[in-house]
Amino acid sequence: QKVWGRNIVQLMTKKLANVVETLIAPSDKIRKILEGYQVSCPVEVIPSGIHLEKYQLCKKEDWRKKIRMQLGISQDALVLVYVGRMAKEKNIEELLEYQQDAGKSGVILVLVGDGPYLPELKKKVEELKLAKNVIFTGMITPEEVGRYYQAGDLFVSASTSETQGMTYAEALAGGIPLLCRRDGCLEQVVTDGENGWQYDEKEDYLMRIQEWKGMGENARGRMQNKAAISAEKFSSGNFAERVEKIYEQQIRKYRYENAA
Repeated sequence: QKVWGRNIVQLMTKKLANVVETLIAPSDKIRKILEGYQVSCPVEVIPSGIHLEKYQLCKKEDWRKKIRMQLGISQDALVLVYVGRMAKEKNIEELLEYQQDAGKSGVILVLVGDGPYLPELKKKVEELKLAKNVIFTGMITPEEVGRYYQAGDLFVSASTSETQGMTYAEALAGGIPLLCRRDGCLEQVVTDGENGWQYDEKEDYLMRIQEWKGMGENARGRMQNKAAISAEKFSSGNFAERVEKIYEQQIRKYRYENAA
């Protein structure tokens, strides 16, 4: 069924490409998939835009302190935060398995959100005896989501199923560096050692946590600032400008080709 589904998607995508001038992909990962379909038109990569101000403002309003107090977390604890749907394909179980080691040094993992796999994840926490080191917030309203990123020192994700991963951009906008499993959609998002890290296996993941622990306040502050700056490419304004340019290019091309 999966193969059949992929073939249908490929066929429909190629048909669409035959009647448009350009396709817009949200990430390099999707561009490569589209080109693998052998589409007949150019593919431009433009990340979907978000309202960065919403996440930037949460940092300025010191939601870090407020949310940590609300969750019963010490202000000086090292907190890893995941925000997203609790679904099997998000590979959250890997974060729980790694937390067995990370939690030994007092690291807290906060999982923000709800979804069909939440009961399984809670069961896993019980099996691994991680109740003291893992916190589930459950469903959070869209207005509050930006505040919960601030509870974390690092945003973590083990997913490789993202087409773009808007939560990465949201975390960066809030000044939260990333620690995420290596994936094609992160190629132009994470610059290792500057706004976060990509990891390949548990040893990498734990090493980066130790690296963050060993950083002084100034070094952490620089990384947080670089995270916020790197989010600018995901602004809704930047998205609109880049899309507008593509439309203008195609209009000029159409006029030139039809001038005769």
